[in-house]
Amino acid sequence: MKRLLLIFFYLTFLSCKEDHHKKGSVIRSPISDNLLSTNIDTVSLVDFKALSTFLTAHKSFNKRTVFFIDMKIPSERFRFFVLDVPNKKIVNKGLVAQGINTRPGVDGKLIFSNEINSYCSALGKYSVGEKYFGQYGTAFKLYGLDSSNSNAYQRNIVIHAYKAIPDAAQKRKICYSQGCPMVSPAFFNKLQEIIDASKKPILLDIIY
Repeated sequence: MKRLLLIFFYLTFLSCKEDHHKKGSVIRSPISDNLLSTNIDTVSLVDFKALSTFLTAHKSFNKRTVFFIDMKIPSERFRFFVLDVPNKKIVNKGLVAQGINTRPGVDGKLIFSNEINSYCSALGKYSVGEKYFGQYGTAFKLYGLDSSNSNAYQRNIVIHAYKAIPDAAQKRKICYSQGCPMVSPAFFNKLQEIIDASKKPILLDIIY
């Protein structure tokens, strides 16, 4: 009798797995609702002193506003931050996609790459460059300032909008890019206003 029950439960389990796969359901990450709040305190994640030191040494950049992406934060949560560096404040934040090949490796850590056609995100500091109109509408070129992202321009890594990216934090991972920091159209519009109003280039810093 016990053996029959075990067989029954095993077959039921297999049926559930097969049904789940056919429906294309997504396993939800076990994060609590309070982590989805727009009031998440993320100021502690930012090294404002290091950013201020960099901006002081590189006078060509906007000294007040910095774009900051923390890749330790999963894609379903806010991790693209607009910083007011002198006042050590986060003034805006949004979701941002990562490269489709920037997924956990065998050690569980995300994989980043500066290689052309890697479809990975690349860490480091970038200068937000000129605006242009491309495949996804208005976008901004990115110029890598470090050895870890020196091929950004050749890889066509840009900031652009993508309609499939939501504005609100989610309970499951958002879509992937080909390596670009891709954001929602509404958040992109806010970034564009800041970039267009700035007389100097804005620094984008992507960390992990």
